[in-house]
Amino acid sequence: MIRTLRYIFMIVVCGSGTVSAGVVVNEVMSNEPGGEVSLEWIELYNSDTINHVNLAFFDLRIHSGSETDTILLAGEIPAGGYLIYCRDLVRFEEHWGDSSGEWGDHSTETYLISERPFQLSNTNGQVELYRLNLQSELSWTESGVDGHSWERFHPTMDEIGQSVDPTGSTPGGINSITPMGVDLALAGVEATSVNGSARLVFEIVNRGLSTVSTAYLDMYQFDENAADSLGLFVASESVGEVDSGFTVMLVGQYQFAGQYKKLIARLRLSNDDRPNNNQFIFVAPGDQYPPVRLSEVQPCSPDPLGSEWVEIENIEDTAIDLSGWFLGDSISYKSISSGSLMVPAGEYFVLVQDSSGFRLEFPLYAGLLHEPESWRELNNGSDSVRLLDFFGVQADRFYYNSNPEDGRTWSRSSTGDNAGEWGRSEDEGGTPGEVNRVRFEPEGTRTLNITVTPQIVSPDGDGRDDSTVIVVNASKASSYVLKLYDSHGRLVKTFEDHSPDLAQSYVWRGRDDGGQKLPIGIYILYFEATGVESIKKTIVLAR
Repeated sequence: MIRTLRYIFMIVVCGSGTVSAGVVVNEVMSNEPGGEVSLEWIELYNSDTINHVNLAFFDLRIHSGSETDTILLAGEIPAGGYLIYCRDLVRFEEHWGDSSGEWGDHSTETYLISERPFQLSNTNGQVELYRLNLQSELSWTESGVDGHSWERFHPTMDEIGQSVDPTGSTPGGINSITPMGVDLALAGVEATSVNGSARLVFEIVNRGLSTVSTAYLDMYQFDENAADSLGLFVASESVGEVDSGFTVMLVGQYQFAGQYKKLIARLRLSNDDRPNNNQFIFVAPGDQYPPVRLSEVQPCSPDPLGSEWVEIENIEDTAIDLSGWFLGDSISYKSISSGSLMVPAGEYFVLVQDSSGFRLEFPLYAGLLHEPESWRELNNGSDSVRLLDFFGVQADRFYYNSNPEDGRTWSRSSTGDNAGEWGRSEDEGGTPGEVNRVRFEPEGTRTLNITVTPQIVSPDGDGRDDSTVIVVNASKASSYVLKLYDSHGRLVKTFEDHSPDLAQSYVWRGRDDGGQKLPIGIYILYFEATGVESIKKTIVLAR
């Protein structure tokens, strides 16, 4: 495991109201989870741990844009107790209760709840508590994370922040951002696939007031039939000492069979005042991952009416559904499709920024094509293309630092010594829906070698030795020359003329640059890595 540290600064939004002892506006769910429209709620907290508070003379004033809703309060809040005002009691009980249809029949449903009509703004709102005069307020000026509430740090403080609880909020309980003595949290797990292994990064944050010196991270397979969901033990790593306010990043590489493995990571320490943030359930890639990969990228179409496009290849023997997958660049990513989007086994699938522009550029293309609802535009000079699955695992990534020349694409080879590597496409405009033909710029120092198979070529149409395949291995150079001369030294065929890169292979069928058949005889193949080295090879043309 690799252990790194970084300090965490909590971003807070400061309210401008006065906070006094007694009842306070403690938490607000303004940006509901997902596409919900009735799960907004407001939490009041009685910070007096001795006395009940009668709410008969209190009211809530909810400011949303230019609108203000007023809720007249009634009843009591017990000492140290909570009261939730929600828009829909049934929906609240379904989401934050046990979904029995009745509030108070479960051990977690211990706080008071009341349904009232009101509406909160996601982006800019304010909730004020009055008892003749302003007693408490909580205000926010941004949407924040979807499904995460705004919480008060402490009943006597103005400052608020977004909930860091794994569920996104803490109705009827101590706020997740309220400091506690010992609070070590497993904030997240990032999983990526690296050469058939799972690279896991565990983010562990000390949100408590005390240094934690002995803690362990345990990992198990997930077993839905087990009472605690813990299946087979996988690994245990020492977290080490973590000071208050610091984060430890544990990085490890593991091998799992299959495409996916569902796992549980759990922090183990002798005491923790907030144990509900010690566990994280996630999915890691296995040795058969990924099922699809990036195959070809066009970040800058040569046709002004054309389109950016990315080709994906299904490398499995079964169809893959790309519903819930994401495509993006180095900064962010966009959903590929919210509905079913099947890629047949072994097939290519082209995602385009503009399907009309793509059709103009490739009028004969008859393969699978899809235009997502939104597109993360690629940079022309340099960028990363990222493909993420529905679990958020990065299935593939390709980084480029220059534009391919002559309207070519960045293409991935699937054959030969360069299988899996990226280079420039042989064809102008690329080869969407077809096997890539790729050119590569040699790297480092190699033994110069040319293979010609067969060395005697007989292009008479009988299906035997009608062509020869030329493969070049060379050192890195500024440019490359590959030409064919007859026995009198006359140039008859040019394969490369000071090109910056090389094709994987070259095919010669006994014809010159003009397509005319050449006479039988001996021909000289000349290759030069400019300024570095050169070599000659003979080819015999027979009938």
